[in-house]
Amino acid sequence: RNEKSFFNKYYNGISLYIVNDCDHSISVPSVDGALYIVLEAKDGSGKWRQIESYPNSKGGNSYGKRDLTPKYFLKFSVPDYRGGFQTKLRAVLQIYDNKKQHTIVYSNEISGSINPAQFWRGNNEYQLHEFFEKYISISEQ
Repeated sequence: RNEKSFFNKYYNGISLYIVNDCDHSISVPSVDGALYIVLEAKDGSGKWRQIESYPNSKGGNSYGKRDLTPKYFLKFSVPDYRGGFQTKLRAVLQIYDNKKQHTIVYSNEISGSINPAQFWRGNNEYQLHEFFEKYISISEQ
């Protein structure tokens, strides 16, 4: 079910829980404290496409990681988009598993609607996982 919340203290949002149900810690890349996460929606062909851009920064010191201990969860609010296109939505989170391998985790799908123009932005194919892999290996030495 979609648990309602506020996004940026003013806009309608939907609660998003990130749960580490593993028996080991996981690392989540972050940019200026924002987790490396975006929302995707299914387009008219049923293909998942980004409707947001990953967080980024021009400063090299802005990139880091957040460790999630076993059996720990984080609660966030994501925008509750509205528009004329009925579709399925999901969150995409990039993490590093216990072997420091880059992994993508998908949330449950929810029903929603968006403005079709959102497919035209946020489809940045640039992935920062290589940068994060280098950052994590350097910071752990």
